[in-house]
Amino acid sequence: MKKRRYLIKQFSSEGQTPLSEINITPLVDVTFVILIIFILVAPILEQGINITLPRSKASKIESEESLTIEINEQGWIYLDGERVSKETLNNSLYTLAKVKKNMTVLIKADYKNSYGAIVDILDSIKSAGFENIGIVTREKHS
Repeated sequence: MKKRRYLIKQFSSEGQTPLSEINITPLVDVTFVILIIFILVAPILEQGINITLPRSKASKIESEESLTIEINEQGWIYLDGERVSKETLNNSLYTLAKVKKNMTVLIKADYKNSYGAIVDILDSIKSAGFENIGIVTREKHS
């Protein structure tokens, strides 16, 4: 019986002060891990299609809505960042032209592409019914 009283007394709240501090070490650790992940992932998210644009002295196109078609050095076609075939591009352009005919279509083509590849894309855009077409270039330094 003596032993039992000791155990009860040891675990009772009498004589003990409440814990008044919050341990924030785990919170700081988790915050640092999230920060490190963000620092490592952010540059990856900003990467796009590797295209070296030609230089030109041209005006800026002001448009609220635009559709971007990109052609990289290998001739692969991307519609708003998604790789598509020539047939898929034509079908998508016809579908979009029915819904938003006033949309501006921007072409970003690598400067090493052949003139014919760009003309084919321009023909597809015009035959779909788009009238506002722009070719994106880098600023030419004087």
